[in-house]
Amino acid sequence: MTVSIADTNMSACDAVDRTQLNVTLHDNDGELGFYKFYYQLLHHWILDFNEYRIFCDLKSNRDPRRLPVLERCLSRTNLTSSIASTQSLPSHEVVLIQLCDLLLGAASSRLNDTLRDSTVKSAVVQRLELALGRELSPTHKMEEKFNIFKIRLQGGW
Repeated sequence: MTVSIADTNMSACDAVDRTQLNVTLHDNDGELGFYKFYYQLLHHWILDFNEYRIFCDLKSNRDPRRLPVLERCLSRTNLTSSIASTQSLPSHEVVLIQLCDLLLGAASSRLNDTLRDSTVKSAVVQRLELALGRELSPTHKMEEKFNIFKIRLQGGW
């Protein structure tokens, strides 16, 4: 599973090895697990003394409280920052969410080793790696331009 966020200076995605997931830890609720990982990505990316407006791709949730709960949890754990709003929007209407989806697809294909030569996705990955000066792979938390956070389900960063 990967999740992405972006602003004008940075993009990030969260990589989770599905084979190591234990859904019983999330009350056998994959949607709850998704939002817990989303929280982890955002929480560790939020910087002190900044204001954030979080825009997510519109997702049909079984539980409509998921996004408000995410916003409340982020607000309560990032006390020196302001979470001004968290909302979901249809990606086909928001260019930055579309860009996140493009970058997420590139990172996901590299991390999952599903990239095929001579495809458009391969060309995007090559161009992105050329611009970054490195292969798309998990990065250190403080990477400034394109973070790929690989969660270690056993703990640690």
